[in-house]
Amino acid sequence: STAFDTTGDLDSLQLYYETDSGQATVGPYSSGGSTHLSFYTNAGGAAATEKVRITSGGELRVGGTEGGYKTNIIRESSATTSAETQLLLYAKHDGSGNTGVGFGGGIRFWGDRNGDNAEQNMGRIMCIADVNSGTNLSGAFVFETGTNGSPSESLRINSSGSMGLGVVPSAWPSNGDSRGFQVGTGACLFGRGSGDEDRGGIGVNYYNDGSGNKYIGNGNASRIYMNDGNIDFDYGATNSSGAD
Repeated sequence: STAFDTTGDLDSLQLYYETDSGQATVGPYSSGGSTHLSFYTNAGGAAATEKVRITSGGELRVGGTEGGYKTNIIRESSATTSAETQLLLYAKHDGSGNTGVGFGGGIRFWGDRNGDNAEQNMGRIMCIADVNSGTNLSGAFVFETGTNGSPSESLRINSSGSMGLGVVPSAWPSNGDSRGFQVGTGACLFGRGSGDEDRGGIGVNYYNDGSGNKYIGNGNASRIYMNDGNIDFDYGATNSSGAD
């Protein structure tokens, strides 16, 4: 049964519009127990099956009845050694201009503060463009942690697979020939990303852009390089950021 601008019938599916507040309500009601709301579809003339459910506890279940979280998205398949996207987040531009480096989207986490339960930012996970041209959109994952409600970048994995802890990683080769894990503004752990697997090392104020060794910032540089069974200890005199 339906009810419009009035108290709905008991033990029924209610379609209700409240003119005073401009609120529309769709939902089941039972005077003797809990209810849930399900949405069914069918394909090719087969019997309809449940695709989405909103439980009495406020859980949203998509694709199955498994629960335990406020949002549950279930994908059932016969795959054994492959994975598939289950959730799409689309950073869509309105066409009023051109997107550039830094464009993207993500997930924000909030929490209630002790004492007054005020809402504050706890962190974000963002996917943003670190290359953005007419033919190439490449994304970096950025993990932000919150300090007093303000999120700031703590970890970045760029589109080439290099990583920066507390810093945007330097321009390690985009072809993956070398990969680096930078810690702060100076130290790094590096290794080959393809071929010559017996090469890697640690360095301070050092990176390699594929064409040569570079200084991350101004100052001295040093490196312990392990290659082909050898261990090299290298030192670079004071130089400027980006210098060979």
